[in-house]
Amino acid sequence: MQNGNGKPNPQKLGLKLPPDLELESLIGTGSCGPVYKVHFQGETLALKAYTQQAIQRYEKKHGANLAIFEMSQNRSLRKLPQLLPFTAKPNRVLGQDGKFSLCFLQEFVDGVSIDALAERLGRLPQSLLEAGEVIDQVSRTAGIKGMDQFMRDILVRERHGVWQPVMFDFKHVPREHGGSKPLFGILGRKHKAGSAFLRQWRELAARLEKASG
Repeated sequence: MQNGNGKPNPQKLGLKLPPDLELESLIGTGSCGPVYKVHFQGETLALKAYTQQAIQRYEKKHGANLAIFEMSQNRSLRKLPQLLPFTAKPNRVLGQDGKFSLCFLQEFVDGVSIDALAERLGRLPQSLLEAGEVIDQVSRTAGIKGMDQFMRDILVRERHGVWQPVMFDFKHVPREHGGSKPLFGILGRKHKAGSAFLRQWRELAARLEKASG
């Protein structure tokens, strides 16, 4: 399913895309479909191509267009300035008018998983833990629902010598509500318990520190 240059062929993959959008490589496959690194209008982006099964599942269960829903959740988190460094930038939705396959274009995050970083360094950088504390505090203060779900799949990238987590998967529907309800709860409401993801990071950091002696 590749062109002669070794790049994925959208026609053979059953994808209808704009003529100036070039698939570079397959970078992952999730529960809702494959994700490609693409070049489009002078930018390198990530393209999420949703399967018909996933599209129909979201429409039936949540009454939502999957691509628009994911982009709206992405944008909602970025309304909080403190979370901008930790969320991939949304670009656009393709296919909502039926001209192309339903896809979500987003900033391409060139990073690694936390597990891969921990194995490489033998520790978790302090900057990563500090970023986690910011995400935890901001999300709890703003009453964001389901943050642990958004943080389940992240990548970690280095910018100017500083390691930061980046959220890129926003299709999750927090368990507390359905797809048609807002991402945020009552602003200013604070949850009593901290986020599970941050506790897990701290536990991993402690294990790595202990193992290093």
